[in-house]
Amino acid sequence: MGMIAIFADGAALMIGSLLVSGLLCTLAWMAADRLHRPWAALVMLAVGVCVLLVSPLEQSLFVRMVSVFTVVGAALLSFVVLDRSVKKETVEITRARVLRPRMPRPHLSRHRQATRRH
Repeated sequence: MGMIAIFADGAALMIGSLLVSGLLCTLAWMAADRLHRPWAALVMLAVGVCVLLVSPLEQSLFVRMVSVFTVVGAALLSFVVLDRSVKKETVEITRARVLRPRMPRPHLSRHRQATRRH
Protein backbone atom coordinates (compact mmCIF):
# COMPACT_ATOMS: atom_id res chain seq x y z
CA MET A 1 0.00 0.00 0.00
CA GLY A 2 2.91 2.32 0.71
CA MET A 3 4.25 1.89 -2.81
CA ILE A 4 0.90 2.90 -4.34
CA ALA A 5 0.83 6.03 -2.16
CA ILE A 6 4.31 7.02 -3.36
CA PHE A 7 3.32 6.64 -7.02
CA ALA A 8 0.00 8.41 -6.46
CA ASP A 9 1.78 11.30 -4.71
CA GLY A 10 4.29 11.63 -7.54
CA ALA A 11 1.63 11.45 -10.23
CA ALA A 12 -0.56 14.03 -8.47
CA LEU A 13 2.43 16.32 -8.00
CA MET A 14 3.43 15.98 -11.64
CA ILE A 15 -0.06 16.41 -13.10
CA GLY A 16 -0.92 19.29 -10.78
CA SER A 17 2.26 21.21 -11.50
CA LEU A 18 1.84 20.66 -15.26
CA LEU A 19 -1.73 21.95 -15.10
CA VAL A 20 -0.77 25.03 -13.10
CA SER A 21 2.17 25.87 -15.35
CA GLY A 22 0.00 25.34 -18.43
CA LEU A 23 -2.58 27.68 -16.93
CA LEU A 24 0.10 30.29 -16.21
CA CYS A 25 1.45 30.08 -19.78
CA THR A 26 -2.05 30.29 -21.24
CA LEU A 27 -2.98 33.30 -19.12
CA ALA A 28 0.27 35.07 -20.00
CA TRP A 29 -0.29 34.39 -23.70
CA MET A 30 -3.89 35.65 -23.55
CA ALA A 31 -2.81 38.82 -21.74
CA ALA A 32 0.00 39.44 -24.24
CA ASP A 33 -2.39 38.82 -27.11
CA ARG A 34 -4.76 41.42 -25.70
CA LEU A 35 -1.88 43.88 -25.47
CA HIS A 36 -0.83 43.01 -29.05
CA ARG A 37 2.70 42.40 -27.74
CA PRO A 38 3.59 38.68 -27.99
CA TRP A 39 6.92 39.20 -26.23
CA ALA A 40 5.08 40.42 -23.13
CA ALA A 41 4.06 36.82 -22.40
CA LEU A 42 7.69 35.87 -21.93
CA VAL A 43 8.29 38.84 -19.66
CA MET A 44 5.23 38.00 -17.55
CA LEU A 45 6.34 34.38 -17.20
CA ALA A 46 9.89 35.39 -16.27
CA VAL A 47 8.60 37.77 -13.60
CA GLY A 48 6.22 35.09 -12.30
CA VAL A 49 8.98 32.50 -12.01
CA CYS A 50 11.29 34.99 -10.27
CA VAL A 51 8.55 35.88 -7.79
CA LEU A 52 7.91 32.20 -7.09
CA LEU A 53 11.58 31.43 -6.55
CA VAL A 54 12.21 34.44 -4.29
CA SER A 55 9.15 33.89 -2.11
CA PRO A 56 9.18 31.62 0.95
CA LEU A 57 7.00 29.21 -1.02
CA GLU A 58 10.12 28.18 -2.94
CA GLN A 59 10.80 25.46 -0.39
CA SER A 60 7.72 23.58 -1.60
CA LEU A 61 8.41 20.87 -4.15
CA PHE A 62 5.17 21.74 -5.94
CA VAL A 63 6.21 25.38 -6.41
CA ARG A 64 9.64 24.35 -7.67
CA MET A 65 8.09 21.96 -10.18
CA VAL A 66 5.63 24.63 -11.31
CA SER A 67 8.50 27.05 -11.87
CA VAL A 68 10.51 24.47 -13.85
CA PHE A 69 7.53 23.56 -16.04
CA THR A 70 6.74 27.25 -16.53
CA VAL A 71 10.29 27.88 -17.75
CA VAL A 72 9.89 24.97 -20.20
CA GLY A 73 6.52 26.39 -21.29
CA ALA A 74 8.07 29.83 -21.77
CA ALA A 75 10.84 28.29 -23.89
CA LEU A 76 8.23 26.61 -26.09
CA LEU A 77 6.20 29.82 -26.19
CA SER A 78 9.26 31.74 -27.37
CA PHE A 79 9.16 29.77 -30.63
CA VAL A 80 5.64 31.05 -31.25
CA VAL A 81 6.62 34.61 -30.32
CA LEU A 82 9.64 34.56 -32.62
CA ASP A 83 7.65 32.94 -35.42
CA ARG A 84 4.96 35.60 -35.20
CA SER A 85 7.47 38.45 -35.24
CA VAL A 86 9.32 36.95 -38.22
CA LYS A 87 6.05 36.42 -40.12
CA LYS A 88 4.97 39.98 -39.33
CA GLU A 89 8.25 41.39 -40.65
CA THR A 90 8.06 39.17 -43.72
CA VAL A 91 4.51 40.30 -44.47
CA GLU A 92 5.53 43.95 -44.12
CA ILE A 93 8.49 43.48 -46.46
CA THR A 94 6.41 41.54 -48.97
CA ARG A 95 3.64 44.13 -48.83
CA ALA A 96 6.16 46.88 -49.58
CA ARG A 97 7.66 44.96 -52.52
CA VAL A 98 4.45 43.91 -54.21
CA LEU A 99 3.84 45.87 -57.36
CA ARG A 100 0.43 47.40 -57.39
CA PRO A 101 -1.53 46.61 -60.56
CA ARG A 102 -2.10 49.74 -62.55
CA MET A 103 -5.64 50.63 -63.30
CA PRO A 104 -6.40 51.24 -66.96
CA ARG A 105 -7.01 54.85 -67.76
CA PRO A 106 -9.89 55.07 -70.18
CA HIS A 107 -9.38 58.75 -70.92
CA LEU A 108 -5.87 58.09 -72.23
CA SER A 109 -6.99 55.33 -74.50
CA ARG A 110 -9.69 57.59 -75.99
CA HIS A 111 -7.09 60.28 -76.57
CA ARG A 112 -4.80 57.82 -78.31
CA GLN A 113 -7.62 56.62 -80.48
CA ALA A 114 -8.52 60.18 -81.39
CA THR A 115 -4.93 61.02 -82.32
CA ARG A 116 -4.61 57.92 -84.48
CA ARG A 117 -7.64 58.81 -86.55
CA HIS A 118 -6.34 62.24 -87.41
